[in-house]
Amino acid sequence: MARLLRYQAASYGFDVVEDISYSAQAPNVISEVLRLRQADPDVIVMSSTIIDALLFMQTFKEQNYFPRMVFGQRGGFMNSDFINVLQEDANYVFTTARWNFDLDREISSALAQEFREASGGIDLIGDVLANAWNAYLVALIINQAGSTDPEAMREVMRTGLNVNPEHDPTGLPGYLWDETGQNIHTTSVVVQMMDGTLHTVFPTAVAARDGVFPATPWNQR
Repeated sequence: MARLLRYQAASYGFDVVEDISYSAQAPNVISEVLRLRQADPDVIVMSSTIIDALLFMQTFKEQNYFPRMVFGQRGGFMNSDFINVLQEDANYVFTTARWNFDLDREISSALAQEFREASGGIDLIGDVLANAWNAYLVALIINQAGSTDPEAMREVMRTGLNVNPEHDPTGLPGYLWDETGQNIHTTSVVVQMMDGTLHTVFPTAVAARDGVFPATPWNQR
């Protein structure tokens, strides 16, 4: 992820003012946070497990430091415990997501509501939805191929899978896999944590609300 971010930063003309690697089992990240505060970046992009994501956020608050934007790369930031543990301290954090429950689609809203009721109030996240949706896609591929033969299934994937948009909670424009095995229509959304939940803020065509930027400093919240 760090190599990709360095490449993309250079491509878009962003300056990387600090580049920090650390152990996911680190007992504390005080020195890392102090380095970040000294570098004073506008945006911190992080790739973290849930344990170190929580540790960084708690240390940010202890050091009374928060940049204009914290952008997580899924991982720990999409773990339900991130908001459950941090509560209001999770506010203003952005992250990418495979899907989010507030997308303006009837099937998405219905699934999200059923999951919330069945789980006792936990919001459905994209990584969980994908586990079921991918299995459904495999079933469709088999049905449209008329066979479980791998080559017959791959042929359906290469020529395009027919998916009823009314049954598709993801909102993707289509399913067509290239020679590398990737669906060329796959995309993700950007969500921001505010008020104890995730809000889709990008792309603008499916955004539920505008993102809040810059973040409010700890002592003004």
